[in-house]
Parts: sequence; structure tokens; C-alpha cells
Amino acid sequence: MWGALYSDISIAKFQIEYINGETHAVEAINNTFIVRMPVAFQNESQLSLMETFDNIHAIDANHQVIQSWKPES
Repeated sequence: MWGALYSDISIAKFQIEYINGETHAVEAINNTFIVRMPVAFQNESQLSLMETFDNIHAIDANHQVIQSWKPES
């Protein structure tokens, strides 16, 4: 899975919250990230990618949330 955020503020990390309660904190490189899906979702044929996560936060070096994205239910 990958993502990017266009922002004038440099993103330090992305925090990805999955629907099963699992979270990933991924270091951002040029305001982008690439991460492997959690093992719990790697073999789920019923779920689409957009259904596997609950929220994604872009966080700056001061640990402030710059922007969040939550899929529509």
C-alpha cells in the first residue's frame, strides 16, 4: 500500500489505523509512504484495499497531525 500528501509542511510519518485495531507508524520520505499490508488482510479476498483501514494521519516532526483521511462508510 502506498500514499502521498502534497503539503508545504514536511511530513515525518504516517500513522495508519486498520479496522482490526492494528496500527502502523511509517516513516515518510518526501511526504510519501510505502508499507506492506498487515498479515491479517493479505489473504482477504472479500475486502477491498479501502475497506481495510479506519484512518490515516500525516504527522509532522513536532508530532502534530497535519491532515487525516478517513474512508467514507
